[in-house]
Amino acid sequence: MKQPLVLTVLLAAALAAAACSPAGRGGASMAASPTSIPPTSAAAVPSATALPPTPEPPAAISSPVATSAVDNSQTTAVAGRLAEIAATRAAGNVVPTTPPTRAPDATQNVAAIATAFGIEAAAASQGVSLGTVINPPLLVRDFTLPASTGADLSLHELDGKFRMIFFGYLHCPDFCPLTMAEFKRVKQLLGEYANDVDFIYISVDGARDTPELLARYLNNFDPNFIGFSGDDVTLAGIQPDYGFYYQRRLGTGSQAEYVVDHSTRSYLLDRAGRLRSSFTYDTSPEAIADALRWYIQNE
Repeated sequence: MKQPLVLTVLLAAALAAAACSPAGRGGASMAASPTSIPPTSAAAVPSATALPPTPEPPAAISSPVATSAVDNSQTTAVAGRLAEIAATRAAGNVVPTTPPTRAPDATQNVAAIATAFGIEAAAASQGVSLGTVINPPLLVRDFTLPASTGADLSLHELDGKFRMIFFGYLHCPDFCPLTMAEFKRVKQLLGEYANDVDFIYISVDGARDTPELLARYLNNFDPNFIGFSGDDVTLAGIQPDYGFYYQRRLGTGSQAEYVVDHSTRSYLLDRAGRLRSSFTYDTSPEAIADALRWYIQNE
């Protein structure tokens, strides 16, 4: 009788085990197979194909030439200004520049300009250069020397006229004859004003340059030119007034053929014997004539 009881207990245990399994609760069969396992979420386990692509490195870019902020701003400003000018020209709005005009009565105001700014400014206002102006004018010392006129002559005997004076010597090969030729041209350019001017040649080599030789020499340029045969004592007395210089180079030849170095400026005295201007050797005859004419017209 004990065997049926054992079978009954084993059957009851089997039924209880079946009731606890998922299939026993009405679920689908979960037999373990590779295809029955649901795929794992990509977010949980990233795969190689799920990673974002690695960005390519940027292409190499050449660096621009370094310029300072100041240079850049200046370049921009200039470019902008050029653009404005171009636009203005294109629009036809360019206003031509007109030179300043001189007042109709400007030539009548020379004395006022000379008083306020000096005679150089007054002459310049009329386009005239007066050379090197001596300001204030210097009353030069008088002298008396043998002259080409055939007698002794004093400088102040010639007062009443303007005087153009040059210091040289007759054996001079260049500066002296060229200056006398230019004096001749100045006199021609003065026209009617030439009668107000004496042209004077003072020799710094009186030992050789006698009055007779001076007269013959000056006749080659103009018979009315006046020559003085200077001696060292007289020349030393008047030298500080003019600032001329001379030096004999006795070792350059025979006693009769020596050379004299000397200055080459010309000097202008007014009618009262006052030194007013000097002119360098390279001043043109036209410029000297203009200066003389200006002095005569505005004295």
